[in-house]
Amino acid sequence: MGGGSGFTYSDTSDLNKKLKESQDDLAHQNYDSEVNALLNEQLIDANRRETEALNKHMEEIKKAIEKEFEDSESIISRFGGSISKHTYVDGLSDIDVLVIMNNTDLKNKSPEEIKKYFHDKLKQRFSNTTIDKGNLAVTVNFNDMQIQLLPAIKYESGVKIANRIGTEWSNIIRPHVFSRALSIRNSKLNGNLIPIIKSIKSIISDYPKERKLSGYHVEALAYEVFSNYNGKLNKKEMISHFFENAPNRVRNPIKDRTGQSKYVDSYLGGKTSLNRLMVADSLERANRNIKDADNNLYIDFWKSFL
Repeated sequence: MGGGSGFTYSDTSDLNKKLKESQDDLAHQNYDSEVNALLNEQLIDANRRETEALNKHMEEIKKAIEKEFEDSESIISRFGGSISKHTYVDGLSDIDVLVIMNNTDLKNKSPEEIKKYFHDKLKQRFSNTTIDKGNLAVTVNFNDMQIQLLPAIKYESGVKIANRIGTEWSNIIRPHVFSRALSIRNSKLNGNLIPIIKSIKSIISDYPKERKLSGYHVEALAYEVFSNYNGKLNKKEMISHFFENAPNRVRNPIKDRTGQSKYVDSYLGGKTSLNRLMVADSLERANRNIKDADNNLYIDFWKSFL
């Protein structure tokens, strides 16, 4: 008679394989959850510190120039980084302020005269702080951040800032055009795009100067990279998607929607420029490191990456 259970070696092998797959899936889920927790924590902490410092410095700056603007309303328009206001300048900080001249005695002066006025007033108040006067803006270099003050004249259809050499007022530019488009795309992604952009800026902030992207360029690049995104709406997946697709996209100039310049990334040169290839290489290297970390569930990579 014989018989047996009918449970073969093949059955055991299949069961072990399914158990292994289940364990691997659980390990990847735990890894993804931990990475996303790290990203959320980083963003919350960065926003808190930046907001506290920015509010403090803005009050100090207002006091330094408030006499000129004491009878004016809404003189200083603060924008949350170059997401809302973009200027064509290399190394633009992510904290930028438009100082509207319309209701002041300075409105008929040249950009150069206004920048000198700001520089002198700020230097009186912040005597131990480095204050630079560039073509477009006056930059106050606090220990924890840079704040750039850009003189501007407001019009119904946009604003005028200094031209690229800083001597005259520019043509009317329309920063709201890109801002609105980015806001719409952010909404389509359930409000996840702008936080991702902030994290990406933080990640690439330590890149060498010749491989660094301007704030406006990162935003425009992210706008393009996420144009047809249909993946998961969590920070890890979206950051991975950015670094996977940005290397190829950065090789081609991106048109400037605001009218300030022909391309948002002209500072990198033409399509085949060395700087553009170097930036693409840095982004591709980050992509390879992310994939390697994911394959090995290497959480410590993300801790250092952030």
